Amino acid sequence: MTYSDSALWSMAEFCQRHDNRDWSRIHLKPEFDQRRARLPQVAKENQTHIERVARHHFPSDADILQELDQIEQQGGHHYGRLYYWSEEFERRQDDHSRWQRILDEWLSRNPTAERFRLFVEAILEQGIRSDIDLLYKHVISGDPNEIERLRTNARFGIMWRSLR
Repeated sequence: MTYSDSALWSMAEFCQRHDNRDWSRIHLKPEFDQRRARLPQVAKENQTHIERVARHHFPSDADILQELDQIEQQGGHHYGRLYYWSEEFERRQDDHSRWQRILDEWLSRNPTAERFRLFVEAILEQGIRSDIDLLYKHVISGDPNEIERLRTNARFGIMWRSLR
């Protein structure tokens, strides 16, 4: 049986609201993936409804990395977007390891001080003690004292938050 795009959207929304994400991943995600694969690659503002819904409910790693790139491009005007980006992992009930892996991959692609600041901000938002190792994994270009200050502050913030 083939469902319309709007029926798929309704089912995905229902599953999200009623905590049926596992069912949704098993039964709906493959259909969304197939439909996305048949679509031409277009700019985000020209995407079809099904593409936008799929990116919202079942984003690929590439989709999520692209979101981080867009947040970075906003410069100092990203306040709140990084928090929302991290919260989306919880909303989708993604495993924390996916969040870690994607953040790590994103930083490894361009380990600059500015990107590291955003990385640290994300770690402070959603990080757990096991994420502290990520702070020291990459050699970051920039002022070593500033990089160390960011690492120390993030480490302290995660440790403090995990005590509560």
